[in-house]
Amino acid sequence: MSSAVLDPPTYSPSSDAPVYAAEPTNGEERLEFVARGQNRNTPDGTFTKKSGGVTVVLADQDDNATIPSYSRNGVVRGDVLLDDEKVLAVAVKVEGRQDLMIAEGGTSIQELFSETVILWQKEKDRSSGSRCPAVLPFRIPFPQAYRDRDGTRRPLPPTFSAQFPGIPGLSAKCAYTLTVKVTKSKIVGWKRKKCVTVPLRFHPRSRPYMPIASDLHPFFSTVKSAPGDWAQVSSTIEAREGSAANPIDCHLFIPSVQIYAVSDTIPFHLQMRSDPASLKAFLSPPPPPELKGSTRKPKAKGKSPYPAPSLFTNTAPSLLSSSPSSTTLASPISPMLAHGYPLPLAHAYPFFTTREFGYPSSDTESEPSSPSTTTSAPGFPPNFADMGLAKPSIRVFLLRQICARVHGQRAWRNVVLGEGKLSLAETQLGSEAEGTMDWEGEVRCKDDVTVGGFNAGTLIVKDFIVLETKPYLPQFSSFVEHQNAHPIRMVTDSYVES
Repeated sequence: MSSAVLDPPTYSPSSDAPVYAAEPTNGEERLEFVARGQNRNTPDGTFTKKSGGVTVVLADQDDNATIPSYSRNGVVRGDVLLDDEKVLAVAVKVEGRQDLMIAEGGTSIQELFSETVILWQKEKDRSSGSRCPAVLPFRIPFPQAYRDRDGTRRPLPPTFSAQFPGIPGLSAKCAYTLTVKVTKSKIVGWKRKKCVTVPLRFHPRSRPYMPIASDLHPFFSTVKSAPGDWAQVSSTIEAREGSAANPIDCHLFIPSVQIYAVSDTIPFHLQMRSDPASLKAFLSPPPPPELKGSTRKPKAKGKSPYPAPSLFTNTAPSLLSSSPSSTTLASPISPMLAHGYPLPLAHAYPFFTTREFGYPSSDTESEPSSPSTTTSAPGFPPNFADMGLAKPSIRVFLLRQICARVHGQRAWRNVVLGEGKLSLAETQLGSEAEGTMDWEGEVRCKDDVTVGGFNAGTLIVKDFIVLETKPYLPQFSSFVEHQNAHPIRMVTDSYVES
């Protein structure tokens, strides 16, 4: 039985591809656009290190660089120069490793990657004779990723080091090195193996997908015209149990992108909202606690005999370190009185004074207007002026949390990256139903912060913007100390228009 052979079908020529343009034409619009960063010219300088008769020259470096630096997908390229050609072998190795140490978990060392290239070996290179070339070029690229202990594929972490000495302690380090090993025959004055090690800085760059909107201040104008430029972070300052005060709602507004470069200045706006009496109670010294069955003695002139309680010890539990485990290594945040914004009570709020709450003004020796059937608790001075810097404080700052996991044990420590600067913007305490106080400010990282957050499995670096408040005399205030940490992402580069 024969089968018929069919001819293939006819095909018409395909139509030409449409014409594309970088900019929208008539009838087109751009739905979304992410600008590419400006291409940085590759440095044309060199880095040189010489040890004995071996010289390592690395290309594509900035002039006067103290350590060779490479970005994502970078290539370690250079030459090995030998003063003596009578060698047996020359090899170059580029490797990365992660070292972690916590108090109860011990030490963990993980190799991120290791790449070795043999540049010359006498037994395998007979064509060039018995002498090794004086100059040996090499080229070793950084890998795009590695696999952690769990087998998860992750991007290489940047060069990073954090040391927290003391008990308990934490140490975390990601380091990259280049090692040149020269093997020589035994000659007087030479070791059989000569190694030259060069530390490398691996600095992968990243940037936000959109910029921080310009001219975000004054807040009340931009929040109406462009509300999408702001993101709202809400939290509540709780009133102490048994207090007549109401909770205070806090609204921190930050740029909506929530991804910021370590060099960016981040504007923010803070609004505190509650009934006027509660806001005044937060800003004013609390009335002294009553002791039943005792009487207040007349106040003697001169210095108060009551010692001021210490306000420079942060006894409030941190929201970032709530675990009581012995592996909880969160460092205490520096006191707000040292770095925070002390509210200028006497100047910014002249409509109420310490006298309103039964305290004498600092420039008078008159008695409090409170009844004489009460007295101060031990350690509570009758004259609030004796408390010095014991004022309420409001603090907005950038915080970095470094989390490590070693042999199933977890530990973390906190580092303040930058302190915010606040200025009073507006106060409305006239209404009996609701009052508000507003501050405008900005915050940025310290100059020595160069690395953004990253996740390397057993080592995670996370960043937060934190609102922290502290009332007058927290031991006796109607309000508790308050801290709210909102996660953000810090990156290496600012957004750049193409």
